[in-house]
Amino acid sequence: MKYFLFKYELSKNLCRECVNREYGLELTRNDCEYWSYPGTCSCCGEVKNIVTGVVFLKRWKIWKLKK
Repeated sequence: MKYFLFKYELSKNLCRECVNREYGLELTRNDCEYWSYPGTCSCCGEVKNIVTGVVFLKRWKIWKLKK
């Protein structure tokens, strides 16, 4: 999957755990970029850090996505 398409998918306001579960990824805390404040995850409904992107050197992890 191209990164700009993945960034569009991240506009759903998901936390890292939900991103990993929904897309089958294994992103760690240091792999992700977050909002500067916690928000409500639209998937699990909990107040957590919302993922806005993936660090440049870790973007290879999303190449295997087929969506």
